[in-house]
Amino acid sequence: MLATFVTKALTMEKLSAVQQQQIKKMLNERLRVKLISTGYKEEMIMGLERDGLMSMYAEVIASGKLMARPAGYDPEVEKQRLAFEQMKWEEEHKRWEIEMEEENRN
Repeated sequence: MLATFVTKALTMEKLSAVQQQQIKKMLNERLRVKLISTGYKEEMIMGLERDGLMSMYAEVIASGKLMARPAGYDPEVEKQRLAFEQMKWEEEHKRWEIEMEEENRN
């Protein structure tokens, strides 16, 4: 048990504070999916407990095989957010045009 903790601590130390927090926040199932997608056998991953999953995923990131995204970044959510901002800007622009027309009439 102590050896697992020491290994995990050493592996996690290789990562930035942001990357460490990102791994700590991940659910076990998410860690499993990430590890399987990098080529680990499902049978091996399913037998691991949380410390083992975090350690292996930290090792994957530290080795450069997988780049961790910034915490909270999801391309689809970002796309939706930008679309919403554009729609909001267009509505504000239309309101401004209407106000300018009304002012010009008076």
